[in-house]
Parts: sequence; structure tokens; C-alpha cells
Amino acid sequence: MFCNHYVKPEFAQLAHIIRRSFSREYQDLKLNTGLSHPDCHDLFDNHPDQAIYLPRFLEIQFIGWLIDPAWHNEQKLLYDFYKFPDFTELSDRHGHHLINYQHHGELFILM
Repeated sequence: MFCNHYVKPEFAQLAHIIRRSFSREYQDLKLNTGLSHPDCHDLFDNHPDQAIYLPRFLEIQFIGWLIDPAWHNEQKLLYDFYKFPDFTELSDRHGHHLINYQHHGELFILM
């Protein structure tokens, strides 16, 4: 989920983009869940200064924004040293997002 590398089933952890502490209503949402390496999961949850280097960091932030823009605004405060793109500009001229976000197990391309 966070690094886009294969996770061996015996080491996989179920991870959430939006934590239960923010909102319990998203915990069963497919878009909010994925398999992760324990180290990547820990970086994302507990080490914001290092999480920005995870290969899928921007994609994960974008997915979180799609789910709940208020969560994304909270993240901006957490990552006050990191410049977030304006995700509202990531749509085409018809208002469709330039991302296939049916499930984030797929590889996304942000334009």
C-alpha cells in the first residue's frame, strides 16, 4: 500500500489511510484499507518526517482527500514542513479525477 512492493502474506499488516482515531466510519471502506509491510505502516502512522519518502505518499494523501477532505486538512498541519499539492486541481476539464481510485492496490499516476 505505501511502498508499492510485494508484501509476503506472512508479514502483511492491514493498514488504514484514515485512522480509527479520526473516524471509525471509514474503517471498513475498501478505499481506506490495504496491505502493508510493518515498517512502512509504522512510518506512515508514527514518523511523518520519514513518511514523506514512501513512494506512494502523495497517492495515499490524495486517496485520503477523496475520502474526507477534513482529514487531509489535518494532515497538512501534521506535515507543516511539506508542501502538499492542491488536489482540487487534479481533475480534467470535465471535473473527473485523473486517477482510477476504485481500489488503491492498482498503480496510480497523478498528473
